Formats: sequence, structure tokens, C-alpha cells
Amino acid sequence: MPLPLDLGETGAIALALATRADLVLMDEKRGHATARRHGRGLAGVRGELLWAHHAGLLPNRRAGIHQLRSKAGFFVDAEIERFIHAQIGE
Repeated sequence: MPLPLDLGETGAIALALATRADLVLMDEKRGHATARRHGRGLAGVRGELLWAHHAGLLPNRRAGIHQLRSKAGFFVDAEIERFIHAQIGE
């Protein structure tokens, strides 16, 4: 049986439904199935950071992750950060 969603996951899906957004930005696997059940696509922070870097919108990846942590209070898992380093070649 899947674990219940936390407030952040519930809020993200509710906002996507209310605004008729096509995508939900969510890295938590337990929220993925719920978002998909409601017909929403998913994007993750890892992919969005890589996209921003390749599009030239995030020239300094370290600063981007630091801003996510310090300004948005966002948790970036060390494994995700290592993956991004490897993909960008830093």
C-alpha cells in the first residue's frame, strides 16, 4: 500500500489541477502515481537543472543549487547533486 502524500506533494498536485497545468515539478516517487492518475506529466529538479544549464540559463550550477537551498528552502539530495555534476562535467 502506498504511503500517504505529504502536504507539499498534495499542494503541488492540487495547484496543478486548479491551474490546469500540464506538468507537476516533483521528485518524490510516491506523488508521481497520484499526479499521473490525475493526468499530469512530471518534471524533476534534476532534469530541470540540467535543461536550464544546457539552455544557458544556469551558467553556474553550484550557485543555482545554492539558491534553491538558501532562498527557496529546497532540499537537493546529495545523490542528485552528484548526478548533475557528472552530467555537466563539473
